[in-house]
Amino acid sequence: MLGFGLKGENVFDKWNFDANFNYSEVQDTSRNTLVSSSRFNQVVNQADPIFDPTSNTFIGTTTAYIPFGFWATPVESNNAVADYAKVITKDLNESSLLQYSFVAATGELFEMPAGPVGFAIGTDARQEELDQCPDPTGLSGDLIGSGANATTNAQRKIAGFFAEAQLPLLSGVEGAHLLSADLAIRHEQFFTSDRDATVPKIGLRWQPLDDTLTLRGFWSEGFREPSTFELYATPTQAFSAVTDPRNNRREPEQNITFAGNRRLAAEETEYINLGFVWSPENDSLRGLTLGVDYWDISRLGTVE
Repeated sequence: MLGFGLKGENVFDKWNFDANFNYSEVQDTSRNTLVSSSRFNQVVNQADPIFDPTSNTFIGTTTAYIPFGFWATPVESNNAVADYAKVITKDLNESSLLQYSFVAATGELFEMPAGPVGFAIGTDARQEELDQCPDPTGLSGDLIGSGANATTNAQRKIAGFFAEAQLPLLSGVEGAHLLSADLAIRHEQFFTSDRDATVPKIGLRWQPLDDTLTLRGFWSEGFREPSTFELYATPTQAFSAVTDPRNNRREPEQNITFAGNRRLAAEETEYINLGFVWSPENDSLRGLTLGVDYWDISRLGTVE
């Protein structure tokens, strides 16, 4: 992981800014000992040249695999043929993230009758890459209990822009904000898939008595674009027991395929939060803070 940034405070007696660059990479290597389908057919065929001492493919034994042994009393002659049929695979998966961001903020963009307006603006961009390199043996489909795999080389580029403002609407005692609003918006452009999304956020904060009682409420929309793995992952075949939905009976293992889907849309959410916080200042209740919150979250288009 590599990263560096630059910060500035009180620039032009008003602005603070934060700029940064980050690069991270994750690498996963998996090794598995499996059985080659073509070699298994050889080791159970006594007539195969691998059991002929005069053949250049001779494996050191003249006896084919005997499948009637038991773990407590193994068949000694099976050792050589079992080693011949085994294959050690090495799969390599890599993902990387290159990201830039810049945020500028001020607590006094301009003055309203109830006080100064706080404001923040920012932008970011990122590039994501996914590479999946199965073992060549896995690409051939010559493995018992495993279907043929495929390579993946995918990337996407995303850019976003956001802005947020805190607006004092009514002033309380000694200039405290009796009523304030929080307004925010974010837009993202997904260049690779030619899609975009814009989500808002609106919040209100009200202190009807003093700063000991705060009422608050927020409404916002959200989205989550599927990950590069969910979009572009290589098809992977496996065998899994399934349940018949008609009678809930477990059926024998079936050949199933897992794969990314480039047509997946983003998950969309709507969020509502209402609540209050009470912190009394009288001596008998000093130190007590009581809060109650209500959430309502809905999600559409869940990626599974």
